[in-house]
Amino acid sequence: MSGLKQTAYIPGVLTAVGIFILLGTSYAAYELYNFIGPFVTFVLLAVISVGALALSLLHGPKMAALGLVASMATPLLIDMGTPDYFILYTYLIVVSIAALALARLRDWSWLNVLTLFSALGWCFISYDATTKNITYGAWLIFILCMFVLSTYIAHHHDKMHGDNNPEKGLRHNYKSAHVWASLAAIMVIAATWDYNGVKELQTYMALGFGSIIAAVGWVISRQNANIIIGGICVGLAIWIGADGNFGINVSVALAGLYAATIIMLSFLSARKADTPLIQFIWSGFGVIWPIFMFLILYSILNPSVIICKSGATGCESTTPSLFPQAIALIFFLLTAINAGQSWLLWRKGENTSRAISVYAVGAAIAYTLAALIGFSGLVETLLLMVGIVISAGIYSRITIPALRYISVSFALLSAAYTLFIHLGKNGALSERIIINELWIYFALPALLCAGAAWLLAHRDRDIWSEGLKALTLTFTALFFVFQIRHFMNSGNILSTKFGFDEMALQIMVGLSFTLGGTLLGRQNKPDAQARKPYQRLIPGLAMTVSIATLTLFVFGICFAYNPLLSNNTVIKGGMIINSLLLAYLLPALALAAITYLSRGRRPKAYINATGALSLIAFMLYLAASVRMLFAGNKISIWATSFKDAELYAISAVWLIFGILLLVAGLKFKQKDIRLASALVITLTVLKAFLIDMASLEGVLRAMSFVVLGLVLIVIGRVYQKLLFSQKKVEK
Repeated sequence: MSGLKQTAYIPGVLTAVGIFILLGTSYAAYELYNFIGPFVTFVLLAVISVGALALSLLHGPKMAALGLVASMATPLLIDMGTPDYFILYTYLIVVSIAALALARLRDWSWLNVLTLFSALGWCFISYDATTKNITYGAWLIFILCMFVLSTYIAHHHDKMHGDNNPEKGLRHNYKSAHVWASLAAIMVIAATWDYNGVKELQTYMALGFGSIIAAVGWVISRQNANIIIGGICVGLAIWIGADGNFGINVSVALAGLYAATIIMLSFLSARKADTPLIQFIWSGFGVIWPIFMFLILYSILNPSVIICKSGATGCESTTPSLFPQAIALIFFLLTAINAGQSWLLWRKGENTSRAISVYAVGAAIAYTLAALIGFSGLVETLLLMVGIVISAGIYSRITIPALRYISVSFALLSAAYTLFIHLGKNGALSERIIINELWIYFALPALLCAGAAWLLAHRDRDIWSEGLKALTLTFTALFFVFQIRHFMNSGNILSTKFGFDEMALQIMVGLSFTLGGTLLGRQNKPDAQARKPYQRLIPGLAMTVSIATLTLFVFGICFAYNPLLSNNTVIKGGMIINSLLLAYLLPALALAAITYLSRGRRPKAYINATGALSLIAFMLYLAASVRMLFAGNKISIWATSFKDAELYAISAVWLIFGILLLVAGLKFKQKDIRLASALVITLTVLKAFLIDMASLEGVLRAMSFVVLGLVLIVIGRVYQKLLFSQKKVEK
């Protein structure tokens, strides 16, 4: 038996050598010796190659591979002048059918794959056929015939074997059929592009080819990915036609018909899909591709009409006014369709949660595009804001989880659009003080976010409902910040000027929101480590705003714009109601309240920082107020030198302030306030010794020391008396 196995391939080898000799002899007679012409050579090589395919019935798969390679290579070897594509494609179809029939007869799946992809390779090799209408038709018919064969063979294989085919190696099943269809669609679209001088008929043929692919995908369930392949092919063909010969009406009509088909097929496919991933793919394609297609059409079909007036030196370009509104109407229609599909799946109660969310997101995207394309100015902004409460209101009736983050997304989009786009346009804001458009841009969305947060929290409190609360605070803060800018800069909120008074106002806004966030944080009794992430959102926002505000206060109010240090800062107002009240006294009180409310709720370092800044603000206010009494509204130490009486007055005011702190600390039993009192008194004493008495001599210097000593003794006595009286009360 072993001898028979060793000699079993001898007839096949000899036959293969004979085929090679025949092929080589025929080609040499044509190429080297010119004994025969190109047509005769082509016929000889074709007959020998097909004969090799036939002999494979006797000599096995290797002979079939030789015959296929020779058959497919024959047209490349013969130069017949101007190629006759009709003869070429007829020959290729005959050879391919013969090879595929042989593969079917012998059950050689690998031969199917090699034949079909070799034929597809010839579509690329003969790409020049696409430059003329007639040959383009032949080229497209050849691809279509091979696509039908590819589809049928893959369907037959899947029907017979499915995924359990024991045969190893190449198999032409639904996966390779999808690859074949994708490559064919790419070549058809590439051949239809404008750079090949495409006519309108060619574009329609590409539309038809894509439609056939999509139809096959719908009919054959194992190849339903062809719906996506064909759909993309059709969409690209519509774009090409829109940029060429279709015009607005034809392009929009074709796109509408195609979008309706894709939406219906993808929805039905998503309903019957058995895995979440497949549901996501089908619903995502049904949502994104129609939206993307109309968005591209809008960019292509938004033409400019050139109007030239008689006698004018130039022409002006205008855009048809109704076209953007028509596209916006289409997007509103897509909004309703996607929302309806989401509602239908939710109502059925089927296991299609991913598809439900995808359709809900698709509705939100289409609505946003409709608002941005079809409208402008205040209406555009209002439509984006209304999306906040619409999505939350629908969620209160239909529990689709995606609506929760859609509502937050609309809020973020509204803020970004208002801040970075709309406010920068001319005429976005009037010069009216207080009663202006900022109420619509910031106060209204703050109200809408508050309502949406209440609707979401009514069902479930999570990161999204808390996020809307945080956005409510953010919009409110922005409202006050921009109102201040508007007031301080005569309506120009984009002014580059940023003075002492405006900074003081902005800091007060930041401290107010810090105080509000601290109060809200005190309502959460659990320990901060035990809180859920969404419970830490608003306190975290308050902390962020607080740190930013404190940084601005330190480097802005206390240093850069400090009227004691800056020659450019002028105090506005009278002796009592003035800039110092806003810049130092009110922040000092706010910081003191924040320090008190933050105990046990904030880190120790934060509490110490706010307490220290409160003390600094109080002392700066007292010093600047005394300085203003002596020097006027411009109190810079570099502009006017201190007088002795002024220095003594500052020390006296600081000393009184230290005593008041001491009394308050003892009264309310607060060690921190008593330490602050000690610090103020110590600084006052050092100031008196090092600065106030530096210029005094003789008796005056001695008397000053005596007076200061007596004052310190009195303070010590008061401290002792109050301390002992409190101890007696405690006993």
